[in-house]
Formats: sequence, structure tokens, C-alpha cells
Amino acid sequence: MSIPARLLTAAAVACSLQLLTACGQDCGEGTVRQGDACVPVGFSCGAGTVLSDGVCVSEIDACGDGTVVDGTTCVLDDGSVICGEGTQFDVALARCVATVAGACGTNTIAVDDTCVVAAHLRLIHAVSAPNGEVIDVYVDGLLVMNDMTYLGATRFFDVPAGTRDIAIALPESGAAIGDPVPDDAIATSVTVSPVTDNVAVLVGFDSDSFAAAGRQLPRSVEADDLAFTVVQSNPDAPALVDVEHEGADHYSEGDDATLVDNLAFGTASPVVTMSASRFVMGFGGNGGADVDRYRASWEDLGGETFTLVIGAPEDDYELGRVWVYSRNADTGVELPLFD
Repeated sequence: MSIPARLLTAAAVACSLQLLTACGQDCGEGTVRQGDACVPVGFSCGAGTVLSDGVCVSEIDACGDGTVVDGTTCVLDDGSVICGEGTQFDVALARCVATVAGACGTNTIAVDDTCVVAAHLRLIHAVSAPNGEVIDVYVDGLLVMNDMTYLGATRFFDVPAGTRDIAIALPESGAAIGDPVPDDAIATSVTVSPVTDNVAVLVGFDSDSFAAAGRQLPRSVEADDLAFTVVQSNPDAPALVDVEHEGADHYSEGDDATLVDNLAFGTASPVVTMSASRFVMGFGGNGGADVDRYRASWEDLGGETFTLVIGAPEDDYELGRVWVYSRNADTGVELPLFD
């Protein structure tokens, strides 16, 4: 999924840089220090650029004819600024920055002609209220997905690392990708990491608010394992939900194991890692309420990371229904009940 260029504003850059420079002396897992910035392992700036203050900027090692280097800029004898080929002068940054298409390196994204550290984000629409089945979704002030259907999902797309603003609204006739947020939209935010897969499940509370129930999932796990998070988006489910692994005897609790405990509406569980050979899960109310059991061939998902969403009920089941969103799938797949 491509994101409109003007979605990535100067404010987004500032937010990304704030995240990077807040790393302190020690960078987090999966990151390394480059200058004053914490960047993902394998991060690199594009050809002809270098990392400076957390962003990739053009190397000013050769100014144009009749110019000389003055600090980080190329200037004429009268002091006016002229930047080298493939660069332009950024007044706010007071330096030449790269403008060459494709100049951003691995794990970076262009924002206002500057390369910043990127994060992978996926959105899942589970807002059963207030906006009904179809919504428009905005990130950092601009439309990125229109006419998104209930329990629909995007693929992972790149945004600047840090805190991203997300808004939803009823679809507008003629709305196009890149349009600004309408006045009647409701908003929240989610923080995304540059070294994980970031999933934000949109969950509605009332006519004025919703949450982006977000989790940072590992990008890979061992071939015999799987990792997942569970999001409770059904307002009619029990107040607290437990998720269990049903043991060899699916009708006895003697060999069950709790995977997720006390999951409230509008929240995402911690990430659970388990063997892919375990294939039946039970979802039910906390404190011994009836449990619905769902069958899934986890063996086929070995080495996968995914998100489980408890959706609004469409039938007489107390809990509702459960959908699984695997990392590389375009849509969710409903899990069948275990007989």
C-alpha cells in the first residue's frame, strides 16, 4: 500500500526524531546507535547521503561550479545558497537535503525531502460502533484507506517511527487518497516501533471515541513456533475474556493452559509465543463463564506472527466470533468452532 507523499509532514519528522533522540546511551533491542540516533539493525542511508541528527542528508562534499562549502551548505560568493545536484536547500534545517527519487536507504522513508527511520504499520477495522460497517481511515491528517469494510485490513505499509495520529469517519462521496481529515472525524493515536511489525486494531467505544488497540509483534519467530496477540473488539462479550490452550482432552479442564488473562474490551493482549503443534483455543468469560472452542491448524502457521480479533457477534454465541490475521494475508479468516 502506498501512502501519499504529503501525508508525511514536517510534524511527523519531528515526532520521529523525538523518538530517536530519546534513546539515551543504550539503544533498544534490534537497534544500534549511529551518532545521536537509535536506528534498526541493517539501517543504511541512500547513496550520496549520510546520517545527521537522526535523518539522512545529502553529503556536501562537492558544491556546484562557482560555489564553496559554508558549514553544511553550498553558497555563492555573495552568500546566496545553491545546493549540489540531487539536493535542495531546506530553510528549516538550514542545509542541503537529498531530493533524488529513491535516495532513501533500507528501513527509511522520505518525509519532506528528508529520509527518516520507517516503521511497518497495519490497520484492522473492528469498529462495530459508532461508524457502522464502512469507514474512511486517516493517518497523520490525510486519507490512507477509504470505504474500509468491517473486519477488513490493510497490508503493512511504511510510516515514520514514533507516534502516529489516526482518525476515522463515515465515508464521503468522492473522497480520494490524500484528502484531509473531515470535521466530523474522531481521532486517537498509536506509537509504532521501527524494529517490529505494528498492528493497530480500530475498536469503537461510543459516538465520540475509539481506540487503536496496538501491539508490536516480532517480524519472525522460530519455524516450529508462532506468536500472536488477541484484541477484544466485541462490546457485548463478557467484561473480561480469557484465552486458553485446550489440552489433549478438549472437553476437560485438567490439561488446559491459560494464554491470555483478563482481556478487556478495546485492549490487546501481551504477545503470546507458543508451539505451532497446539491447535485448539478456548475463548470465554473470565471467572468460569462458558467457553467457546475454536479450531485452527496452527501447524500450517509455524514461523508466523498474527493477530486474533474477537469480533461483534452475528449469532447466538456468547462471545462472538474470532478472526485470524496472519502477517502476509490481505484479509482475516474466521476460525470455525470446535465440535
